[in-house]
Amino acid sequence: MADNEDDFVASIGEMISYFMDLRGLPKNDGNALAQAVTEQIRNRYQGERVTIRKKPHNIRAQVRAAYNGRNANELADHFGISRSCVYRYCKNLSKTRRN
Repeated sequence: MADNEDDFVASIGEMISYFMDLRGLPKNDGNALAQAVTEQIRNRYQGERVTIRKKPHNIRAQVRAAYNGRNANELADHFGISRSCVYRYCKNLSKTRRN
């Protein structure tokens, strides 16, 4: 289990370095930032079990607010969910609300 956790934190550092490189920032800066962030993660969360949600917890409310009865495909693409999730999230909205 500890190896998976170390791999996860290391992958965060690798992602930071990768995105810093994409932005054209000096490699040393990217590596230093990645190291600082991974150390902070380890210091702050050591010994804890952390859950990372697949989607933001308020995605249902965001979908419901944007739904107009005809934009399920667009919302599904935008939020990275299935069309059936859009319909499930919005199934109890009144017809007057959608129009």
